[in-house]
Amino acid sequence: MVVPVEVPIHLRPSFILVVGVWYDKPKPNMNSFLKPLSEKLRALHTKGVKWEHPSTSELHESRVTVPLCVADAPARAKAQNILGHNGKYGCNTCEIKAMRSAWVPGKRRTLYYPYSHSPVLRTEARMTLQAMRALREGKTFKGVKGPSVLSIIPSLDISCSFVPEYMHSVLLGVVKQIVSLWCSSQEPWMVMNRIPFIDNILSSVKHPDFVHRTGRTLKMLKYWKASDFYYFLLFESVLILKDYLPDVYLQHYFLLVEGIFLLLKKSVSELEISIAESLLKLFVSKFLDLYGDRAMSYNVHQLCHLALCVRKYGPLYANNAFMFEDVNGLVASATHGTNEQCCC
Repeated sequence: MVVPVEVPIHLRPSFILVVGVWYDKPKPNMNSFLKPLSEKLRALHTKGVKWEHPSTSELHESRVTVPLCVADAPARAKAQNILGHNGKYGCNTCEIKAMRSAWVPGKRRTLYYPYSHSPVLRTEARMTLQAMRALREGKTFKGVKGPSVLSIIPSLDISCSFVPEYMHSVLLGVVKQIVSLWCSSQEPWMVMNRIPFIDNILSSVKHPDFVHRTGRTLKMLKYWKASDFYYFLLFESVLILKDYLPDVYLQHYFLLVEGIFLLLKKSVSELEISIAESLLKLFVSKFLDLYGDRAMSYNVHQLCHLALCVRKYGPLYANNAFMFEDVNGLVASATHGTNEQCCC
């Protein structure tokens, strides 16, 4: 799907173009699937398109520029042709190396992302060289598996145009992870025995008209959607948890709330971006000591890159997957019959 960024954000859902649909059980080879689109976008950028103004009849020539790609982590990895988020060099923004978690009886060791204040950021030039080396040697290098067909699009930077989209990485990633830890783990941060009290408060909250939350409680956590985590993070959790979460965990959580709040503002200054960056990096740096290495997930690591993305492409709310998920639902609902034909 593509959408023109010149269109005001609240109107963009009406201008989404579905440019390709894949229907099969195995995932597509993304270089093959995206080749026609990449070639068309390259031509529209280099040759442009001529059109006539409907009111003045003036002739114009416009060139198409692709500034960024919004997708969840698995789709970003496939589009960039790099390892997924569970790989040793799975971050699509930097070259940090994931490490194996400490051994715990009865549990498998997992990869986690240690905190690094200044990781080496990926660049287009370096990723191109790494892709050539991976192709030549037949194995991945620094997480790069080979060239990506999207690199032929002149305006798209294969290293930084694939933003860590906040609906998946923050709401359905970090916020869901940390709330799940609070509600299910036998640890100092556990609030399991306080869930009935918290749920009573959640059920009694009166939201303003612009909040469309369904009033789901923590007992219904497995049914929460991204919008539920959004309203919980920004509007409910701070006031509710202050009486139930140990102070050291509460103060740590406040870093996340304030950092995301600043990056979601419609107009965010460089000072606010810098403050948010410091808050989120502090949140990540303390995460291991509070929750253990197994909790240092890819999504937690991605918080360190959010400020960089806001500097390049604007506030988080402007580049998220909410509107694309709605269209995905429409496409899925168009599947009919015993042969599962897609009738759009």
